[in-house]
Amino acid sequence: MRERVTGRNGEGADVATYRAARSSGLLWLGLLGWPVVFVSVYALLHGNPGSYVHILTGVAGLAVACVFIVPFLWYPTMRYQLGRDKLVLRCGLVKYVIRLDEILNVEKRNLTFSPLSSFRLPGFALGQCLYGEGTVRMCATRSHRGIVVVRTEKESFGLTPAEEARFVADLQARVEGKVSMSPTR
Repeated sequence: MRERVTGRNGEGADVATYRAARSSGLLWLGLLGWPVVFVSVYALLHGNPGSYVHILTGVAGLAVACVFIVPFLWYPTMRYQLGRDKLVLRCGLVKYVIRLDEILNVEKRNLTFSPLSSFRLPGFALGQCLYGEGTVRMCATRSHRGIVVVRTEKESFGLTPAEEARFVADLQARVEGKVSMSPTR
């Protein structure tokens, strides 16, 4: 999807916006978060009035539920914006800006799974995630398979555009020869 974005000085710049690929991530986030919310609210509303245990249980449960509910609410906002000089990865309040002139290479690959992660579920990965290849800043609807990895000198970023072929062609036209989309490794 192309949209026209106006900069601060009034000049227009073409920005291509790509949605993230669909996945089961929203389902996983909902299945893990909403039951905890319901149990926590039940504990708050129906606990013994003379005891503070139900209040502590309810509040602690709601805090844990936020770990899943906040990404559940952000999930539909995941997108990638490709401008003249930068690629912006967004999901809720998470935003990564990659200057196109800093991109060393782009490739599609299967990342080596590691149990250590910041936030990764089947169908959803957000934030710094540790893989066998090192740390990758993820903004993706898959945890480790078929990830488009954008590497700069300092960091690597993982994304999963729905229109992958169009995204890669558009990116390739802007970074001139740094995109190698060989079969997934």
